[in-house]
Amino acid sequence: MRLRIGDREVEADTRVEADAVVVIVDGKEHRVPFRRAASGRVELLVDGRTLRAWSDGRHAWVDGHSVGIERVASRAAATAGGSLASPMPATVVAVKVHPGDLVTAGQACVVVSAMKTEIVLKSPRDGVVRAVHVQPGQAVRAGETTCELEAADAR
Repeated sequence: MRLRIGDREVEADTRVEADAVVVIVDGKEHRVPFRRAASGRVELLVDGRTLRAWSDGRHAWVDGHSVGIERVASRAAATAGGSLASPMPATVVAVKVHPGDLVTAGQACVVVSAMKTEIVLKSPRDGVVRAVHVQPGQAVRAGETTCELEAADAR
């Protein structure tokens, strides 16, 4: 997935292991050990230091410093209806649409939860739900398509 972190755009992927988060940024893998802390936060172990961190899916806070995170739609998704994919390994909490539903830009379609953070996958534009591939309680991988959208005029 492409992310905009602050003013920088990167190709990134993540996976969660039992005791670490593996973050792949622009092809380089970084393994960051962590332990769960109170209130849905995590403690990251970086260079011998413990950093307290949490994210709401749009911002990440690490030791009190905030960084904006924005998923950047691919050009293919921008020109076609596109699809909505989980940004990280997660569990589906809710599916708010059905095949054939009309959706508007910004409408919540699927909600996933990872590391005690809920992430709402929203339609990038007005369109029609072509297919839904998940159900509540289902585990999904990073990048796994949860639902497919098509332009409203494609019908």
